[in-house]
Amino acid sequence: MKKVYIAYGSNMPTRHMKCRCPEARFMGTGVVQNWELVFSECADIRPSADNFVPVVIWEIDERDEYRLDIYEGYPNFYKKIDLKFTWITDAEGNSCEGTGKGMVYVMNGERPIMGPSQSYYEVIEEGYMEFDLPMVVLARASQKSFKTL
Repeated sequence: MKKVYIAYGSNMPTRHMKCRCPEARFMGTGVVQNWELVFSECADIRPSADNFVPVVIWEIDERDEYRLDIYEGYPNFYKKIDLKFTWITDAEGNSCEGTGKGMVYVMNGERPIMGPSQSYYEVIEEGYMEFDLPMVVLARASQKSFKTL
């Protein structure tokens, strides 16, 4: 059974996603409204009015979901929820409109804000660059995480 998966962190770049989930199919990009990207060493999203998180939309199968569960530390570190997103582009890079719904991993509990490792940040940055997503969102999350140290 196929499922829509919303990636906002290290599963955004194609080369990383394809290593973890060989059957995954890129569907396009979008945004999740009223959520904010944060770092608690690893990427997380939290509800936050007037903010948005750029995302990459993937179609995954059951085997890919199982692989992601292991990678994300589900159900202990991350849990899965369904969220609505607004499309930005389709798989061919064409602008598109409308909304969709997909599964996303969010951290269990409220973990303290803490900066990511340089290599982890660079993987996420790679995804932002690959899909031409607004770098200001990633930069803001990073700056916020290092201000708390």
